Amino acid sequence: MDQASAGLQAVATAVEEMNATVGEIALNSERVHATTTQAATQVNQFSEIMKGLGQSAQEIGKVTETITSISSQTNLLALNATIEAARRSGRQRLCCGSQ
Repeated sequence: MDQASAGLQAVATAVEEMNATVGEIALNSERVHATTTQAATQVNQFSEIMKGLGQSAQEIGKVTETITSISSQTNLLALNATIEAARRSGRQRLCCGSQ
């Protein structure tokens, strides 16, 4: 009878330890789930940030293109003004007898 009682006690102890282990596993699973959910949220936020940066980069590219176009037009206008000034200077020399 003592052996049976000792055997039952050993089984009861093993069941308690198993319950404690299962409880720890459940707690760890909840922590993993919470961490995974938080990581997924952060990945989504990062994705939105990257999307916004991509859009900003495109807008900056458009502004850069506009500035380049304006710069080219300004250079062309300056060249035309230089040519016209040279023509006027040449005409004045011819017209007025300047040397």
